[in-house]
Amino acid sequence: TAVSKLIAARLPATIELCSVAALLAAIFGIFLGCQSARHKNTLIDYGNTVLGLVGTSVPEFFFGMCFIMLFSLQLHWLPSGGRMTVGKEAFFDRIEYMIMPASCMAISLTAYLMRLTRNALLDVMNKDYVKTARAKGEKESVIFIRHVFRNGCTPVVLLLILRLSLLVS
Repeated sequence: TAVSKLIAARLPATIELCSVAALLAAIFGIFLGCQSARHKNTLIDYGNTVLGLVGTSVPEFFFGMCFIMLFSLQLHWLPSGGRMTVGKEAFFDRIEYMIMPASCMAISLTAYLMRLTRNALLDVMNKDYVKTARAKGEKESVIFIRHVFRNGCTPVVLLLILRLSLLVS
């Protein structure tokens, strides 16, 4: 029972941190993946590919050490540890304490989501119904939102849900 009490005491902070990290990863991963798919074989696509490789290759703890050295010790922008200032319990009072750990946790998930989003959207762009929409003369932005994005995000959402358990662990 002592272990269950320790886990129960720390579980809300873990879920809070993982939720912020997953939200950051979803926003940036899907956005960058869409940009890579829309601008295939351009400098944007190649740059995002390099960012994706770095994000998946470098361990999260290394990013954490680099972030602490830069943002806490050098620039003095963010606190280097802790969860909140004593006496302040509101969520918005804890944001400055969550920026670095949530960002470090989100980097690898962002890279995975970006690569998956790009590949899924490029796959959908070659489908017959997208070619038919182009032949009908629909605007490219309407085609992308109505057909490509909606149909291409199914595997992305599935991966995001499956990776939530990895974040909590």
